[in-house]
Amino acid sequence: PSRLLALGTLDAPIVRLISTSCLQGKVLYAALSHRWGKDKDFVLTSALLRSYETEIRPSQVSKTSWDAFHTTRSIGLQYLWIDCLYIIQDDNDDWQRESATMSKVYGLATCTIAAALGGDGDDGCFTTRNQFKYRPCKVPNPFDHDSSLSFYLRSQYFGEIYRREVKGSPWYSRGWVFQERTLSPRLLVFGETQMLWACQKLHAAETWPCEKTSDNYIDRFESFEVDKSRLQALLNRDRSISVWDTAWFAFIQEFTSAELTRISDRLVALQGLADQIALVTERQYCAGLWIDQTLPLSLLWSISPLKSPRSQEYRAPTWSWGSVDGLIEFKKI
Repeated sequence: PSRLLALGTLDAPIVRLISTSCLQGKVLYAALSHRWGKDKDFVLTSALLRSYETEIRPSQVSKTSWDAFHTTRSIGLQYLWIDCLYIIQDDNDDWQRESATMSKVYGLATCTIAAALGGDGDDGCFTTRNQFKYRPCKVPNPFDHDSSLSFYLRSQYFGEIYRREVKGSPWYSRGWVFQERTLSPRLLVFGETQMLWACQKLHAAETWPCEKTSDNYIDRFESFEVDKSRLQALLNRDRSISVWDTAWFAFIQEFTSAELTRISDRLVALQGLADQIALVTERQYCAGLWIDQTLPLSLLWSISPLKSPRSQEYRAPTWSWGSVDGLIEFKKI
């Protein structure tokens, strides 16, 4: 990113906005994925740019951002990227330029911190709870007291946790989050009752701290692994492209079911993901569709509800699903 938040240390937590052009070598940073909510006071504007480069005070940021500062320092990183404190909100040129780099911002972040606890900046990342209700309970072997073998009792399967803490959260239903969680190499999710974390090889939660039960049928289709496997399928250059490209169609259907504050962002909020796929596979992308053998069936999209309005402002050609509002589904022949 062209700008990052320098967070200082746990002992000297002074926060300021810096230009990355002054940093040397590889820079490790975290990114925040969150819902802004209705409060738009805690954002970067042209008038605040110079003062933010000196220091950002606690009163100038939301509780979610402040909790993300502490989390980033606690996992050993000095820099953080937050969209509302990165893009100059009253500068359309800056927004157009910087929003086009979203895939790189989340794709190159060391870790993405997801504030799934609530739908507003005042909700923060942390919550008060009884940790013993959610962490596994270690029970000695009742059949052999001299044995080193122990049993772990858990209150729920990983899939149940994922559905409630992640898919059921206001964070998950935000349109921009679809791209953010898919492109991030590592996720640290703060849910309502516990943390979940995921990378390319491990999917875990406080109830299942070692690993998700990937071989358990109940959990198989309810995890971070689903989006990752779809993305890997689309990034596979050697994979033969079927006429019925189910991975991309599934992405579009899930993405269009999410909420966008500005419906005009519909294609923009997916552009970073499309750019990465196009870069790796050399496929040609245009207005939400791929210009290859998948195009004929890609045009057979339908909208729900059927009478959803078409945008009065031009967003995309009328043959593209990006030109309309509502949930998009693709017809199977």
